[in-house]
Amino acid sequence: MKHPVESYLEELAAVRASGAATKETSGYPALANLLNAIGQSLKPKVRCIIQLANSGAGLPDGGFFAPEQLKNSDEKQPLLGQKPSRGVVEVKGTADDLDKTSQGEQVADYLAHYGLLLLTNYREFRLLRRGPGGMPQKLETFSIAEGEAAFWLAAAHPRKTADALGERCAEYLKRVLLHAAPLNNPKDVAFFLASYARDARARVEAARDLPQLAAVRTALEEALGMKFGASTSSAPRSCRPCSTACSPRGCSGTSSRGAQPPRLLRAAPRRPVPVRVPPESSARASNTTRESRVLPCSIGNPPRGRCMFR
Repeated sequence: MKHPVESYLEELAAVRASGAATKETSGYPALANLLNAIGQSLKPKVRCIIQLANSGAGLPDGGFFAPEQLKNSDEKQPLLGQKPSRGVVEVKGTADDLDKTSQGEQVADYLAHYGLLLLTNYREFRLLRRGPGGMPQKLETFSIAEGEAAFWLAAAHPRKTADALGERCAEYLKRVLLHAAPLNNPKDVAFFLASYARDARARVEAARDLPQLAAVRTALEEALGMKFGASTSSAPRSCRPCSTACSPRGCSGTSSRGAQPPRLLRAAPRRPVPVRVPPESSARASNTTRESRVLPCSIGNPPRGRCMFR
């Protein structure tokens, strides 16, 4: 099954390749599919509805609705008078500068009326809320690519981009859709903590060779009283002295071959201890030229006499 971010990039690339797309509105279906795919994974689910009616502050490009808002007996005007409880979304073209747009009158009006806004140009997402004095306040951001050209290059390789950024993008959008949800129990708080932890893990895995991460690893080694070594099965060519006690067998220093994914070093298994068994009869004992047999014993030196593992 495709990652939602991969499908999102594929759809946008296909629309652009058609040559008949507009800069802004032609990408609405791809964005709605992405947001709804993320919203369906939440409890309770969140639904993105594109092209909202004017409820007093203009026409936002979409809104995020909780399940209870969609249960209405009036089929002719089911959402009349309802504001999306999880905020609205405003979409711009991929060349748009969100720094400039976020300071505009349109964004200010939406924030004054709805309180929460997801502003995006398809390649960057920015969550805004109304701050002191009615000024837009930036909360969280996520960027697939820094510029328009870089974004379309990433969209040309959707699977590769999703492998690199898909998890972080999905976690970010989950937090966006749940930002306005009430925190009624510890599970709600735990979700946000776990989401930030998954985001941090993805960042670390994508930048494992940074010098700052080496300092973190050293601190963990000293705190836990253990060492992390290279994942290669052969011994390193050169090592430096360990700062903590090593395991009985195996080097726990730093290899000169370069950084490798860390693993805990384990002691090598003990070798069987040879046990000499005396001759079993006087007849055999008289034969001084015969060598005593040696049998392996895996429990150390047994009492004098016959080995119990013979």
